[in-house]
Amino acid sequence: MTPGQVYDNSCNVVHQATGQMPCGGGVFDCNSAKTTFTGLHLNGANYACSPDSNADSCNGQAIQVCCH
Repeated sequence: MTPGQVYDNSCNVVHQATGQMPCGGGVFDCNSAKTTFTGLHLNGANYACSPDSNADSCNGQAIQVCCH
């Protein structure tokens, strides 16, 4: 898993996790294999994340959708 970047609806980076494993740092929740983000906690809000086969990309990076 690569470091996590969180984008807003305009593809602006609003948070970036550093290090190889961004899971468990209080911002990202991941599946047990640590290969997929399952949750995001940012600015006091909790979001559920899920893979999307029709996902788009931001700045050339495939994105995973997280909904409040």
